[in-house]
Amino acid sequence: MLRVATYNIHCGVGNDGAYDLHRIAGVLRRSQADIACLQEVEVNQVARKVRKWSAAHADNQAEMVGRAAGLNQHRFVASLDAFLAEEDGRAYRCCSSEVLVRDRQCQSQYGIAIVSRLRILDSRELHFSCPAPDDDLMFMDREQQPRTAM
Repeated sequence: MLRVATYNIHCGVGNDGAYDLHRIAGVLRRSQADIACLQEVEVNQVARKVRKWSAAHADNQAEMVGRAAGLNQHRFVASLDAFLAEEDGRAYRCCSSEVLVRDRQCQSQYGIAIVSRLRILDSRELHFSCPAPDDDLMFMDREQQPRTAM
């Protein structure tokens, strides 16, 4: 039997506000999943926040969670190359929105990942997007987002 799990890792931050990738890996280990599909995954090459609820870090969350869970194969696809705009160390907010700065160097990414106990033989990225605007600022207008299972 093949066990598949799906898990929104919320950028590594739990309901208690703590950034803890090992806790996430523990949940996957206990599930005994062979393959896990992860959402809200960040891959940062420099310590910064990608979303307002995330923590500043320089981690490849897909790789770290997968390895700690014993799911050593991983693939990550970014849906967003950006970081949280900050002013004096605080998140910059406009009109109750999240303000992100496009990261043209792709050092801060947000997206989805697959981690697997089994070898991943092939993977492909299919992009469905509009051409990027010239402006580097992006606004996320969803203030209230669910943070638990629905």
